[in-house]
Amino acid sequence: MNRRTTLAKTTVYLAAASTITVGLSACGSSHPAGPGAGRAAAQNPVTTGAPDPTATGRVLKTLLPAGSDLASGVTITGAADSGSDWTAPGDPPSPGLATADCAALPQITADEATIDYRAAYAKETITVKNTPIAQIVLAATNPGDAAKQIDEVKALAARCRTFSAPNADETSVGGTVTATAVPGLGDEALDVRVTATGPDAANYQQPELILVRVGDKLAVVSDDYAGQDNGSARKAAQVLVARLTGQPA
Repeated sequence: MNRRTTLAKTTVYLAAASTITVGLSACGSSHPAGPGAGRAAAQNPVTTGAPDPTATGRVLKTLLPAGSDLASGVTITGAADSGSDWTAPGDPPSPGLATADCAALPQITADEATIDYRAAYAKETITVKNTPIAQIVLAATNPGDAAKQIDEVKALAARCRTFSAPNADETSVGGTVTATAVPGLGDEALDVRVTATGPDAANYQQPELILVRVGDKLAVVSDDYAGQDNGSARKAAQVLVARLTGQPA
């Protein structure tokens, strides 16, 4: 489980975490309405020609916030997209989260939570003072696969309601996981929270993962410091869903 260096340092990072939402809202009018989503992982076999020309990483990328949209000290890192590539049905490898160890949960990211079923994608990481605080992924899937991806994350959370994860000093840190449906957000939405347990639990990252399905597309936000940013991950997901559906953000 990832240990924070100091709580004071974490507070500084999260003072800017609301820019996840601010940045998305600020650049909303500059993006085209109603495109699709991202692409398959780089290691996946790729075919050409997305069934929906708006469901490509190249188009999806335009819905993500740019560095110029964010506050001073907040930058975009790790930006990537699938261009015009598309992974055909049957081409993705066997789903990895289906057999993942529970120790993966404290470090789970939006990227890892979409990689098994996405056919196209765009992603980026929000970074404050050289420290990643959140990741955003928009993804498109083959028909029915977006629902499978959410079901896979649900199953992981269900079998890992309580778990132990290794610490850097080789000790074990306890944790719990909850997965809660979010009504009224997209066609289906899931809020996954990882909570550390024990006497010094506050010294560990306790991330939040928001997954929203809009048809066969996914908007996913992972927030490494969810306890200190007043629900920014869910607010960001709401804005992303609005963009996916062509609504005012």
